[in-house]
Amino acid sequence: MNSLYLGKLLFTFIVVFVAFLLQVVTSEEGSNQVSPSSGLSSGQNQFVKAPSVGGTAPPRRDGWAARRRQPDASPYHRNQHPKTKTSRRKPTRPRKDLKKKALVDAQGIGEVISGQESLQKFMEIATTLEVQDLFNLQDITVLAISNDIEVSQWQAEIAADPDKAKHIDRFKRHVLSEPYTFEMLDNIQPVPTMSEEILVIAHRDGGRIVVFDDDSTELGQIVTTDLEASNGVVHIVDRVLVRHEDTPRA
Repeated sequence: MNSLYLGKLLFTFIVVFVAFLLQVVTSEEGSNQVSPSSGLSSGQNQFVKAPSVGGTAPPRRDGWAARRRQPDASPYHRNQHPKTKTSRRKPTRPRKDLKKKALVDAQGIGEVISGQESLQKFMEIATTLEVQDLFNLQDITVLAISNDIEVSQWQAEIAADPDKAKHIDRFKRHVLSEPYTFEMLDNIQPVPTMSEEILVIAHRDGGRIVVFDDDSTELGQIVTTDLEASNGVVHIVDRVLVRHEDTPRA
């Protein structure tokens, strides 16, 4: 019984082994067949690396870097981009009018007033009273006077009066401690001055912009608005802002 069982087991093993050998032989014959299109056997790699020299791969000579090393072989013009093939634009200079506008925007209040011919006498009073440093303050509004007759009379007062303190206070009345453009002025707008007084700027019929003191006394009118500077704004008034308690002019 045992010998019969062992015989069957041995026979089965031999059959399986023979079938395995036949399969191996068949697969080797198929792998050795030559491809008619490439001339290489299917077991070989069709992409063969270039032989290396000294154990390193040869340097590549293609691409834009190679064309830069070999300018004669470059298909592009030297002023053209390698990808877009468009000419490189030269940098353009800024327009003169833009540069001029930048200079105007950078001017301070003193420069703006000096640049107005109608305000030269007002600037002379600031120099006489030695208060031109007020124009260097930040975020202020100056009510500059364009009436030469009024300013000339004021200059005569300063020359005849050794006490300049009251004239300095009068000048500071023309300097507001905050920047007020025309759009910021309401219908009735109280504004503080550097002389620690309060003026009132109001809109009237006919487009007039009137300056009052705190007693509702009209002191003058704004005739030109919004001469903007780097540290504030300048408005032009038609006369000197003189309060009723000031010493009358001769």
